[in-house]
Amino acid sequence: MKHIQWKSIFKATLLLLLLAAFTFMGGKQPAQARATYPIQVPAETEWVSTGIWVFSSDFGIEIGIHTTGMVATAPISGYGSGAKSGPAGQETICTDAPGGEPEYICALDGYPFGMLVGRIGNTVFPIGDDSTITLLDSGWLYLAVNDYLGTYWDNNGEFNVLIQLR
Repeated sequence: MKHIQWKSIFKATLLLLLLAAFTFMGGKQPAQARATYPIQVPAETEWVSTGIWVFSSDFGIEIGIHTTGMVATAPISGYGSGAKSGPAGQETICTDAPGGEPEYICALDGYPFGMLVGRIGNTVFPIGDDSTITLLDSGWLYLAVNDYLGTYWDNNGEFNVLIQLR
């Protein structure tokens, strides 16, 4: 009888030690920790879900984002090559219209057209080509090409994004 009790106590202790080790090994990391996610961000899609949910317990964690590709935020034939850009965006800055007219609200006001931007919850932030983002809001992580909301229909191209959760 004593042998069975000691065996049970040993198993329970071992299980608790393993659980503690797994808890402390990774530190404070998102549920999808230590993974790299490839995401395609078509320029004609307003917000693309990455499928990554950020919990409030993830605040302060950094994620790495590397982006390649080319996009155009307007038909090249009508606007020349100025509408084409890489992930850092064009020289032209996207600026909200005075009075907040719905057809002229940028995904991220004050940043270049064509730049890769992200959104978690209500927080929108610049990304560009290589960035490290500190998680400060909870919700789904979305990505988009910076342009006027509702005008993505005339965009083309795509960004290839690698998100590394650390």
